[in-house]
Amino acid sequence: MLNISPEISGASIVLRGNFNPQIFSPSWFEKVGIFSADQTKACDKVVVHDEITAFALDWITINVQKNQFSASTSFAPTSQISDFVVRTFGEFLIHTPVNAMGINRQAHFRVGSEEVRNTIGKILAPHEPWGEWGQKIEGGPGVERGGMLSLTMVQNKLEHRDNGKIMVKIEPSRKLENADDGIFMEVNDHYAVADAEKSIGCEEMIEILAADFDRSQEMSDTIINGIMDMSKNVSSA
Repeated sequence: MLNISPEISGASIVLRGNFNPQIFSPSWFEKVGIFSADQTKACDKVVVHDEITAFALDWITINVQKNQFSASTSFAPTSQISDFVVRTFGEFLIHTPVNAMGINRQAHFRVGSEEVRNTIGKILAPHEPWGEWGQKIEGGPGVERGGMLSLTMVQNKLEHRDNGKIMVKIEPSRKLENADDGIFMEVNDHYAVADAEKSIGCEEMIEILAADFDRSQEMSDTIINGIMDMSKNVSSA
C-alpha cells in the first residue's frame, strides 16, 4: 500500500520473446473462454495485424508485437492482470518462446508544493557537484530554474533470484494537471533467463509470475513509499 494516494497509478506485465500478434485478437480470447462475448464487443481501439495487435477493455490494455507482449491496468486490484497473463500463457500458449519478463508498477502523486518537489530533486541530484554550471541551474530573476528531469537507479544483486535487475525511475509528473508538485515513479522488476541469447518455453516465466507478482508489487510500493515519506519529512522541516 502506498503512503500517499496516487492520482494515477497502475501496473503492467511485459514479456519479451517471439509472438504472433494476430493470435491475440479479442475474438481469440473469447474463443478460449478468457473473454465473454460482451467483453469482446466492448473492446476499444482494436488493431489486429501481423505486426501488432492492440486493444483495450475498461480494466486492461493489451499490446502485442513480434518481440513483446504487454498487459497493463490502472484499476485495482492489479493482480487481475497477473491472473490474465497466467491463464493466457499457462493454459493456452505454454510453448511460446520467452527470454525476459518485467513486472512493473507506476504512480503519479502530489507532494504538496513545487518547493517540496524541487527539494526532493536536489536531494536526489544535488547541484553543487556541477560547479559553476550547477549554480546556473538555480535560475534567478526572470530566469526559470532548472533541475532534475529524470533519474534512473538500478539494483543488479537480487536476494530472491540469480538473473534480472530492478530499475527505478523518478521524474516530474507530466500527466497530472497543474502538477508543479507532481512526481512520477516507475519500478521495473526485470526477470531474465540465464542465457539472455536464448528463449525458453514460457512455462518457467509463468510459474515465476504466478508466485512473485504480489511480492513484486509490494516491493515496488516500498520503494515508492521511500520518496513519499521523504516528501512528508521535507514539508515538515
